[in-house]
Amino acid sequence: MAWGRSRNKDEYFQSSRGLVSRVCAVLLFLFIVTALTIMMTLFLVHPHSPGYRLLNVQITDLTITALGSPIVSTDPDDPVDSVLNSDINVSLECDDKNHHLGTYNGRLQVILYYSGIEIGRTEFAPFYQEAQNRTVVLGVVSIRDHLLKRSAAANLNADLTRDAINLQSEIAARVKFVYGIWKSSWHRWFRVKCDLVVSSPTASTGSLIMSQTC
Repeated sequence: MAWGRSRNKDEYFQSSRGLVSRVCAVLLFLFIVTALTIMMTLFLVHPHSPGYRLLNVQITDLTITALGSPIVSTDPDDPVDSVLNSDINVSLECDDKNHHLGTYNGRLQVILYYSGIEIGRTEFAPFYQEAQNRTVVLGVVSIRDHLLKRSAAANLNADLTRDAINLQSEIAARVKFVYGIWKSSWHRWFRVKCDLVVSSPTASTGSLIMSQTC
């Protein structure tokens, strides 16, 4: 009887191992087929990176206000002594250069810097973009009581005097690709950094991009 029970137990474990092996083989096969399908799809549609560029940056107002008492910063010789307030309209062009792949912009931001320090950002609502399509989205960078060091305030005042403000921009996009009913489960970040010269609100031309180097 003991020998019979041992034999049945061995047969049970062998059967279980066989079932596990078959399940693993099926899962491996499905994984390989899925991976090959994705690779063939990407090969056939020839994916290209989407393009992003600022069409315009318009400063509608900008004020620099001195603080009553400077705030000592990490550099005692360059304390924080002013605050910046401004509203800046931005026009952003999104270009899907692909012939077959659409893009889903799940997160899209424009970040502005002055003297390498972030002064404000705006974020756009997620949207789907069809293949071979250019879409322009509009946003506003609202800057409220941004602290400026003495040197930065002096440089910005000098820029305003000569009607040419030096800014840096960063466009950050988190994108998924879409092909028919298929949407990539992964996403990619695309970033575009540029140096801008923007005319001031009081310039004869109005505020606009004078030069842009990316």
